[in-house]
Amino acid sequence: MKKLFIFFLAVFSGQQVLAQFQKHAHWKAALSTKEAAVGDKVDIIFDVVIDNGWYMYSSDIKDDVGPLPTTVAFEPHDSFQVVGELEPVNPKKKYDEIWKADITYFTGKARFRQTIKVLKTDPVIRGTADFQTCTIENGICVPGTADFELAGLKVTAQVPAVRPAEEPAGVTHQPVSLPEKATTVDSPVAG
Repeated sequence: MKKLFIFFLAVFSGQQVLAQFQKHAHWKAALSTKEAAVGDKVDIIFDVVIDNGWYMYSSDIKDDVGPLPTTVAFEPHDSFQVVGELEPVNPKKKYDEIWKADITYFTGKARFRQTIKVLKTDPVIRGTADFQTCTIENGICVPGTADFELAGLKVTAQVPAVRPAEEPAGVTHQPVSLPEKATTVDSPVAG
């Protein structure tokens, strides 16, 4: 009996270790533009290739449904600010009997967009994507992570707003009242 327990423990542990090294979704991150000014919003595009026979849950699954949604976490840096939520691009949707809810997912390829606002030149944009892939064959699911770093965004300093020319010293503006209706007055002409 003890040998049987050790056998099952070894098999289960081996599967857990193997699952940690499985990666069924392969991530690439790119910026939507190569140039921006301080204050501009730029999209980060995440393209994912999913292994054949596997699917990946989308980012728009509600927390109370059950499957682990795809998330992206950025390392904080004062050169940019995250704007809004991670948006999936055209995920598939189906009712899932296990979760008793509609779920969104991707097969083959996935795409996500995340908007950021550029706050300084030379932005440092790094982070990690967390996701869950599951096999179509038997439903086994494997969590995964993918680190990313984006460089090469050419950022120009923001051009200051145009200010009106300064008035010469000593010039002040006084409000002027205008009559509501002009009247004409005839003056006698000497003849």
